[in-house]
Amino acid sequence: MKARIVLAVMLVIVFLVATGTASAAGGTGKVTGGIQFFAPQWGNLTIWQQYSVHQTDPDTHAATGHVNWKIYSPIEGWRSIDALATCLAITEELDGSKTAVVVSRIVSKRGWGAGDPGEYARFWVRDGGTPGSAGDQWSNQSYDPFPEPWYEFWPADGPAPDCESFVPDAPPFDLTAGNLVIH
Repeated sequence: MKARIVLAVMLVIVFLVATGTASAAGGTGKVTGGIQFFAPQWGNLTIWQQYSVHQTDPDTHAATGHVNWKIYSPIEGWRSIDALATCLAITEELDGSKTAVVVSRIVSKRGWGAGDPGEYARFWVRDGGTPGSAGDQWSNQSYDPFPEPWYEFWPADGPAPDCESFVPDAPPFDLTAGNLVIH
């Protein structure tokens, strides 16, 4: 009788470990945490972002959750934007770090500048795998960064950007504070 109980317990443990591993390898992922960085080349902006994005389908990269960001300009003052995630694609890099592309649709904006409700934002983030911001990075891809006028966000009446390909506007920014985690 004891042997059967021990065998049953071992089988349950093996099952839990196996399904947990399978879920982590092929399941859904998430990006969480808050970040901060300084962008002198963008007019000395300080940018804060908060991520709580959860992938709901690893095949289509569909996602839920939110991305909120605040931008401080020494000339313009504060701008804050709230957006709902639509897409999340996670990649593990050769060095073991994880990167993610997050697409979100803006629901509200307060303050100066672009970012009207309905428009889409597209970000790339890197989790350096260390506590805090060490090794973490951030970048974005604008809808059309080159012509005048510059279009930062994807239009509300156009197709949403995908999570598959990402071409950053500039080299990634190293984060100066916070902790971004890609699970």
